[in-house]
Amino acid sequence: MKSQKLIDALDASKLTVTRQRLQVCRALGRASKHLTARELYRLICQHEDKPLSVSACNRILSQFEEHGLVQRSSLGGDQFRYEIKPEQHHDHLIDATSGAIAEFNDHRIRKKLDTIASKAGYELIDYKLNLFVSDRRQTRRR
Repeated sequence: MKSQKLIDALDASKLTVTRQRLQVCRALGRASKHLTARELYRLICQHEDKPLSVSACNRILSQFEEHGLVQRSSLGGDQFRYEIKPEQHHDHLIDATSGAIAEFNDHRIRKKLDTIASKAGYELIDYKLNLFVSDRRQTRRR
């Protein structure tokens, strides 16, 4: 269960396990997609008897991100989506029209980025790749 792994990670972090943080863990575990803070808040309100406030939800997401429990992806501007920190690195295809996110992993990208960093005298530690795309089938119809 995804939420239990997140709860275990929360317990192992320096953050105190609170009712509100557990609510966020359970909601993220239920999620089948990357959620905005507002979507996560709505999900918590649907499933919890005493839901936390919107500001508490935002604060907890920031704390979780700082402690490596969740990953935040930018959709451009000030729009962000959150997911439980993945066990394996993956990148995102973000539909510029709908905001839908598809995950993918291509080892050739990592190899190429390692080569670029190495040629510049660096070692690649980590990277985030969000590709903003449009559906070619929709583009052809216009």
